[in-house]
This record gives sequence, structure tokens and C-alpha cells, in this order.
Amino acid sequence: MKAGIPMRYAMPAEALRGDLRTRFPKGTTTLRLVQEGIRRATTRRPFAKVGETISFEGDPTLYVTTSTARPDLGTAEGRAKWEELEGWSLAYVEADKKLKAQVFNPASVQTIFKRKGGQNGS
Repeated sequence: MKAGIPMRYAMPAEALRGDLRTRFPKGTTTLRLVQEGIRRATTRRPFAKVGETISFEGDPTLYVTTSTARPDLGTAEGRAKWEELEGWSLAYVEADKKLKAQVFNPASVQTIFKRKGGQNGS
């Protein structure tokens, strides 16, 4: 199990994908989106294998990794899929030096996860 994975980015409203901006007009955090089941993936250096249980810093909920892959950010379809899973606006990510370096890093993969069975909301 991988415990305490950082998931603490503040997300101003303009950082959110379009359909979330009305729901979170003052913004939110990456962890809140995970807890609400909206965010189901994170793009960073590999940290978990498929089937491995993970938890995020500040959240006792357990999740299981369902897949890992290099995201397709070169096509409209791939970009839309990435935004759907992550909750971010890619335009915002591309304009932010730190986020862009993380997401577009050749060593980064998108880790997709789901709430582990038997927990509230699963």
C-alpha cells in the first residue's frame, strides 16, 4: 500500500474544467475533487502499480489503482479525456510553469484510481 500521497493543490475556478466552474465558483482543491468522486486520476511520476491500494495525504479513504498510462495530450480526444479524469483545465495547466512541467514530463504517467469497495461512496 502507498499511503499519504500528496494531493493538495489549490484549484482556483479558472483552473477547473469548464463544467466544474459553476459548481465551484470560488475554486476547490484536488483532494476535494477526489473525495467527491470527480477526480479519478493524477498525472505525475509513477508511484503505484495496477491493483495497488493507495491513500492520499489528509484523507483516510482507500483507493485502488485501476490503470496507468502515458496520457495522450496531443489530440482533442485525449485532452478531453484527461480533463474529464483530472478535473483541471489543460489550458490552465499549460499556462502554469510548475503544473506544465509535471503533466508534460516524459517520465509522468496518468494513474487512474477508484474508491476501494465497501467504503462510503463506492
